[in-house]
Formats: sequence, C-alpha cells, structure tokens
Amino acid sequence: MTEPMIAAGFASKEYTPQPGLSLQGQFYLRIATGIRDPLEAVAMALRQNNVVVVMVTLDVCVLEENFVRACQREFEQVHGIPGEHLLIHSTHTHVAPSLNNDLSFNPETGGTDPTYVSAVQRCLLETVAEALDRLEPVTLHAGCGKAEHLGWNRRAMFNDGTSKMYGNSEMSGFSGMEGPRDPDLPVMFARDRKGRITGVVFNFSSHPNSMEHGLEYSADFPGEARRTVGRILDGVPVLYLTGAAGNTAPSVLDPFDPSQPWRGEKGLIRSGQYLAEIALGVISSSPPAMMNPSLTLERTVLAIELRPWPHPEELAHPKANPLNEEVTRIYRLVEADWSERLNRQSPAKVSLNVLRVGDVVFCTNPVEFFVELGLDIKHWSTAEVTFVVELTDGYAGYAPTLKAFERGGYEVWPSPVSFLKVGAGEQIVETIRIMLDRAGCGRT
Repeated sequence: MTEPMIAAGFASKEYTPQPGLSLQGQFYLRIATGIRDPLEAVAMALRQNNVVVVMVTLDVCVLEENFVRACQREFEQVHGIPGEHLLIHSTHTHVAPSLNNDLSFNPETGGTDPTYVSAVQRCLLETVAEALDRLEPVTLHAGCGKAEHLGWNRRAMFNDGTSKMYGNSEMSGFSGMEGPRDPDLPVMFARDRKGRITGVVFNFSSHPNSMEHGLEYSADFPGEARRTVGRILDGVPVLYLTGAAGNTAPSVLDPFDPSQPWRGEKGLIRSGQYLAEIALGVISSSPPAMMNPSLTLERTVLAIELRPWPHPEELAHPKANPLNEEVTRIYRLVEADWSERLNRQSPAKVSLNVLRVGDVVFCTNPVEFFVELGLDIKHWSTAEVTFVVELTDGYAGYAPTLKAFERGGYEVWPSPVSFLKVGAGEQIVETIRIMLDRAGCGRT
C-alpha cells in the first residue's frame, strides 16, 4: 500500500429528541408526533502536519449564525484549532426541529427549543472530539458516480414569461423546465494501513425532502443512504453532503409522473438506497490511492447586501403570482417587517470555504444554491473530483440565478429564506473561482 501522507478520523452520534417539537421547512405549524429514523451528527477530521480541518454534518433544515459561531469558538478553546477550521453542514431535512428562529414567516410556525439546541451543540462537539481522537494514517480514494434518475429541476417555465416551483407539463402554457440538473455523485473514502475502509463522504444535488410534509423526525433520504452504505461497510461513519439543490428536488415534474417514485415513505427508501448503490459502486471500483495528497483550506467571508422590497409590477414580487389567502397574509407580514430586516441584517455575512484534499476539492457556501451555479463552479474546477456543498457555516437564504429573478417564483420572492441582492449567486461563484485558483485547482 502507498505510504499514508494524511490522517483521517470519522465518528457519528445520534441526537434525536423526544416527539413534540415543531418541525422546520414549511409555512404552517407541524408538531412532531413520532420518530421515523435517527437524527445524527457525523464528522470527518483530516490532519496533515500542523493543518487540521473537521467537517461535520447535522440533520437539520438550516443552521443559525450564532449556533455555528458558538460551536466554532468552543472547538477552538477545547482543541486549540482555529474555529474556522470546523465546517458545519446542514443536510436540509424538512422533518427535524429548528435551530433557527429567524426562519419563521410568522410566530405560528413555531421556533427553537433552547434545550434541544444545547443538546445538538453538545452532540456536535462530542462527535468532533471523537473524530479527532480517531485520527490515524490513511490513504484517500475518490471517484464520481452518476445518479441519472433522481434530483430534478423543480422550476417550470410558462409562456407568459413566469416560472413556478413544482409546475409541470400538464399545466396550461407550460414551456419547459427553467434549468438543468446535476447527476454527479462524488465520493471520497479512507482506508487504514490494513486496507479497511474507515469512513465515507458523498454528495448529491437534490433537496432531501421526500417526506417534507411529514410529522415524524427523519433525516430523510440522506439518512437512508448513510445507513445503507454504513451497513454494507460494517458500520463505518458516512457523511452525506447536500449539493447545489436550491432549485432541484426528488419530484419528477417533466414529463409529468403522478406516481412520484421518489416521494413518500417508499420514495425515501428508494431514493436513499439508489444513491447508496451508486456510492458503493464508486467504492467497489477501487479508485487508486491519492499520491501525496495535500490539505489546504481557503476561506472568504463576503458582505452581501440585502435587496429592497420589489415593486408590485416586478415578477420577483409575491403579488405577481397567484397565492392562496394564507400565503398572501404571511407575505404581507414579511413586507411590513422588511425595512427593519434591512436595518438589522444587511449586509449578510456569507462564509465560503474551499477545502482541497489532494485530488478532491470541497466548495462550500451557506445558501440554497441553484444548480446552475454549482455547475459553473464544477466547470471551473480542475480537481479530479469536486464537491459543491451548500448550507454550510450559517444560512443566507436562496441564491437564485439572474434568470430566475427575471421569471419570478417562490425562490425569488423576498422572505426570511430569500433576501440576498440580485446577483449574489453569481458573486459567490466568482469568489469561489478565485479561491479555487489560490488552492491550485482553478483554470487561471
């Protein structure tokens, strides 16, 4: 075996609370009535010489800035490693309790439970500590599979110049889907000196919301994918990272398929096992060990202004699209608070990371990143395997494309989940290109 040039450690822990907390991810209040499957923290620690970086995933909808910073501060105090070297990712399940109070469109949708937040923070830090304790010399291996049948663009275009989330080809005036999809399923895994796999990380670009209206705690299909891979590999920890999925979802929208094979209980199982099969296929293909893998972390924090409330005639205005009475009421509440939101929140801090691990690069952002933007980053990257990872180190809402802003729809309507200035997504792409260049895996 090639002499290991890097150390890695992996760990996972469960933090599932008792039923009864409010769930995040919808306009309306949902109280959890049960537990379908565990919510987990999963960590990967990497060390080379004096450089240590830890990536940890949480089964939550989105993160909150203060939560991230508190975890990073304690990480630095306890381990003596710079806090920004702890990257925290939310898998974006829509059936877990909230860590972020600011995402309630109105108070009736619930809020955070301080006891739960503390428990998640404690679990995260314990998982990170365990991953660091397990650091050992490894070889790293990577490849990229293709998931051709899951993760579809969810924005349908219509002849009147508008787009609609979850539109479909049976609707009058349907003219096609607004954007592409990304079938890539990048995989990286570690082997110890005896050749045993010690941990796996993989990534896919789809909203993980097979069960988005559910009432039981669940990691959704990322949890099923992790469990399937882990079970086949004798229980090794597995990280699932959600890719550029701001406008992609499990739903098959065109051609219109009423059966929706990737939704519901059966869809969750089918989705997770499908992705696991592809990830395991990459592993079983035995990609060679990376030769002399380097470990570097590039970090940039952008200050991005919030956008003003749009004029009623603009398609980015909620009134430009038909809304039901309850949704209309909620957006009126949002509009009434918008000036105050600009005062207290603008500019937003947008943390970007480019983590290079030999032939692999992880490009992270804290937004719901449109798939077109993720593809732009992949086209610029010269790494053999590129992970584009959204919803990491905070939450800054949707980052739609310029085209989406021209056509309207949910993702561009101003709200607590969509507030960055027009063009923020393209600004993030350009910044990450520069970071990739600095990391030695860009095209300049």
